[in-house]
Amino acid sequence: MKSGITPFGKSVTAQNLEKLDFRLLNMAYLNESSAKKSPRDVMDNFKALVMVSGSAKVHIGKNVYFTCAGDCVMFAPGSLYYARIDEGQLCRLVAINFSVEGKGGQDKFRELLGIKDIMIFQSLVPEHMRTHLVNIYAGRYSERIDQYYDALLSLKRLIAMAINRHKSPARKEYYAPGAEGVVLQCHRHIINNMSRPVTVDGLCRLCNVSQSYLYRCFKQVFNISPKEFIQSTKLEHGARRLLQTDKTVAGIAADCGYANGYRFSAAFKKQYGISPAGYRKLKGKK
Repeated sequence: MKSGITPFGKSVTAQNLEKLDFRLLNMAYLNESSAKKSPRDVMDNFKALVMVSGSAKVHIGKNVYFTCAGDCVMFAPGSLYYARIDEGQLCRLVAINFSVEGKGGQDKFRELLGIKDIMIFQSLVPEHMRTHLVNIYAGRYSERIDQYYDALLSLKRLIAMAINRHKSPARKEYYAPGAEGVVLQCHRHIINNMSRPVTVDGLCRLCNVSQSYLYRCFKQVFNISPKEFIQSTKLEHGARRLLQTDKTVAGIAADCGYANGYRFSAAFKKQYGISPAGYRKLKGKK
């Protein structure tokens, strides 16, 4: 009788990884003081850059990529880049430089991961794994296991996670859009998800930008904060629903993503100076 347990290492991804000879070259731990603005660098080998906390801009040629905690950036040999951390941002990163040895090893790895120059994987690395990488660098496990092999195993795990994410349509390469492009993208997202809660953090993830950059975009275009824009857009939708439908205030509140009619009414009155029922009565006569 079969046990129903699937043995490790039988997946195609695992088998392909086992055929490659990864060599860990070095690890680096960067913080706000040492990585506020790194010099331009041409990659001689592969690099996995794990964002432990904070956010940073990674410049590749004319493109600007925004990364934050939990993201992993994979660089291929030949990439020209430098990193810049926004003023006032605290940022910690773990960088792992590695090579793929053997004839055709580098090309096989490029094909397996699907990488040409740079790939950014959003929210790839959980917090416990980020902590583990920091502890490896600090040598806190040196008495329990060899530091090199511990780091190498963590690197392979990171690569396997990245390959699995690469197969998902969620993996993208990100270019920093202009302020108007960011605002329009956020507006479309709010409209298309009107009945769901929308947060500033969610918009940052959507546009792949930091909160400070998102704030500057909205202040530049509308002179309001992202939070104010979310609420204003939802309340405008609610106002139209009040005049175009016979739904109750509670029903319209749900349509706009509010937990209940009381919160919707309070926000509506603050913006329009009148209750939803009063607005319907007043505007409906015209």
